[in-house]
Amino acid sequence: VLGSERADGRRVVRGLRDPLATAPEALLPGTGLDTTDVRAVWEPYVSLDPAILARRAAGVLDAPATVRLRVEGTTLVASGTAPPDWLERSRARAPTLSGITRFDDTAITGRLVEALADSLRRAAVRFPVGSARLLPGQEPALDRLARLMTDLLATAAQADRAVRIQVLGHVSREGGDAFNQALSQQRAEATVRLLTARGLPSEAFEAVGTGEPRSGGSASGDAAQAFNRSAGFRVTYDDSPP
Repeated sequence: VLGSERADGRRVVRGLRDPLATAPEALLPGTGLDTTDVRAVWEPYVSLDPAILARRAAGVLDAPATVRLRVEGTTLVASGTAPPDWLERSRARAPTLSGITRFDDTAITGRLVEALADSLRRAAVRFPVGSARLLPGQEPALDRLARLMTDLLATAAQADRAVRIQVLGHVSREGGDAFNQALSQQRAEATVRLLTARGLPSEAFEAVGTGEPRSGGSASGDAAQAFNRSAGFRVTYDDSPP
């Protein structure tokens, strides 16, 4: 409120109001004043109230119903879940909003990182008996793996998390210990070469020969043995400062 005066037999209240703020007239009934005796004249302005800023940002950014926004200082903080394309647009647009200088989506990207990592942990590259050459027909699967890993590394970087991918070579124990250890290492290294050939950075990987079945030796039969002749993946994080 900037001021008030009497005009034409009524009390005229003048001030500023953000369009997203509660209408001041709605508060009059609780004051005991005669609402017919009051006329309000409001000039629009942009409020920097955190709750109003968050509401305005949700509208401008077209935030999904799964996203929650709040303002801390001049930072717009997002939590919940959201598709990557919305996050990318919001990173660019949020700092242009009045009262906002930074967009923090680490809570969302952190969950995306875990979801991508879980998908990678379930993946496998298969090999024939006694060989570190891929079984035929796995090129499309390797392409999908490369895209998954690219998304994982990019999303982790946005969440300020350093990711390392261990490629774990496994065997079906059809040879001696020394043979199985060497073969599992060869399978891990072969998988890394195939992935780096698809544009992934070599420093993101560590090839580890386990010398062991992927099933831990608890399964038997042809299907289990075929599953064991594979390379799998483990995702680790190094969030310590450099």
